[in-house]
Amino acid sequence: MNLENPNIVLQRHWPVNIIIEDVNITDEDNQELIRIGIEHSKEFKHVPDILDPNRKGYNLLDVEHPVIDKFKAYIKSRVRMMMHAEGFIDPEKYEIEALVVARQHEHGDRSKTHNHRGCDYVGVYYADLDVVNEPGDNFKQPKGRFIFTDPITQRSRALNHTQNVDIVVRPKFMIMHPAYLYHFSEPYLGQKTRYFFTIVVRIAEPIQHPFYKKI
Repeated sequence: MNLENPNIVLQRHWPVNIIIEDVNITDEDNQELIRIGIEHSKEFKHVPDILDPNRKGYNLLDVEHPVIDKFKAYIKSRVRMMMHAEGFIDPEKYEIEALVVARQHEHGDRSKTHNHRGCDYVGVYYADLDVVNEPGDNFKQPKGRFIFTDPITQRSRALNHTQNVDIVVRPKFMIMHPAYLYHFSEPYLGQKTRYFFTIVVRIAEPIQHPFYKKI
């Protein structure tokens, strides 16, 4: 911004980078990804630890399958894109650690407002669902949208921006964002099962990460 007073420097720092993408995946690979997700997640509960202290985790990236290999490469490329956008000095030298789990929503299911702690980036890939985006009230009526909340929520009401960003999701659609960003999913209004995959990513920086020890 140009200011008349040369002694004043007005700077804007720390933008929030978000990837929103229609994924170029074949119908065959997409259906196979759904099948793998159903098969490998059916024995696991997606509930907080306090509700099931003995629950076990899993990672679909451990599955040996060509579709998983493609999905892994896709995730890695998008994380590198985020790292470049966010100003990593040399993104290619950092190792990327990722975990993918399969999820399902039935009619009326939702995800409450949350962020993700202990990681750097989070993504969600929507493989299949009914798109619900009927015209009308977008403020009071849920439509199964994915919604981000401004990380600096206490801004002036006079600002020309919205506190929430609404995204109408669709099949073969991916969103990736920093883990600190609060988000939620409105109640799903579709009739068929919504199949989606949650992606959790950590960046293993090369200076300290190799020297961590279990204690």
